[in-house]
Amino acid sequence: MPAHHLADLQDDPRAEPEWDRRALAAADSLTAERARTYEPARQVRAFHPSLHLNLASDHLKPGEPDLAREQLERAVRTLDVLPEDACGAGIRAAVDELRQRLR
Repeated sequence: MPAHHLADLQDDPRAEPEWDRRALAAADSLTAERARTYEPARQVRAFHPSLHLNLASDHLKPGEPDLAREQLERAVRTLDVLPEDACGAGIRAAVDELRQRLR
């Protein structure tokens, strides 16, 4: 199970950011060549918008809006790598929704 899914299973919301940070670190350490070994069509960079969005949400739950905004801006800066499909559209919509909540 991917680490970002493990974050969602934590009983304590304060544990979620650690699992999401682990997932982001794993994505950062995965080279494009290694990723193609496992799933040729997958681009590692395409994980980043969702991972930063998860971290933004993690920080918003305990009332850390500044940290949430920082992660949300990182998600926004990486949106261009998302595919133009339902998954990409869902992440873009979630980013927009969280952006509205943070205003």
